[in-house]
Amino acid sequence: MILTMSRIQRPVYVSIGKFSPLTLATLVAVCRGSFSYFTLFKSVQ
Repeated sequence: MILTMSRIQRPVYVSIGKFSPLTLATLVAVCRGSFSYFTLFKSVQ
């Protein structure tokens, strides 16, 4: 159980090639930006 709790404490990230790590904060920012552009283009149509 202690081993599991220690694994939970470390941040989880996925590497995007050699560009930058994809953390949860980065993923949320990308999703928000994508949705903003999507709604903008949808309202223009």
